Amino acid sequence: MEKIVLRMFNTAALVFVFASFVSAQSLVSGLTDTNVVVSVLEKEGRRIADVPLKFKDVPSSLAGKTLVIVSRGDRQAAGQGFQFTVTKEAVVYLFVMERGKPNVPAEWKKTVLNATFYYDKTMDFKDSIYTKKIAAGEKVIVPAHDGSDGSSFGVPHCCVVVPNE
Repeated sequence: MEKIVLRMFNTAALVFVFASFVSAQSLVSGLTDTNVVVSVLEKEGRRIADVPLKFKDVPSSLAGKTLVIVSRGDRQAAGQGFQFTVTKEAVVYLFVMERGKPNVPAEWKKTVLNATFYYDKTMDFKDSIYTKKIAAGEKVIVPAHDGSDGSSFGVPHCCVVVPNE
């Protein structure tokens, strides 16, 4: 009986993850870079596409929502910017690593929310979170992270997209 219940739970969890992924894919289009990845925000999920940085803590109100991330690139250069288009009216949350003094365009409004991510469970980093309302069909321009600490720049920003229901 326990094996049957466990299989049913695993199947239900897999269906939920697949449905969340399909929903995330349909909310974002027009990716400008092959290094941009669309997935779902979750604790222990990837913070950027090509380096093992993972989220440690994320706002519960954003968990399970569409996440847009990009590759790190050269850490001695600004974390790359990217663009995408939302297919529905949405609120986009911009996660900005607290390193140096990155320039965040004025149309992004800082919130009280934050997230924590880590590298190899040895070093924690913090994201401040900004927000902006986006119309259906509008292009989201994610700026490069130009803040640095010594010769190391912050990792690229990432976005969470929450459709207006």
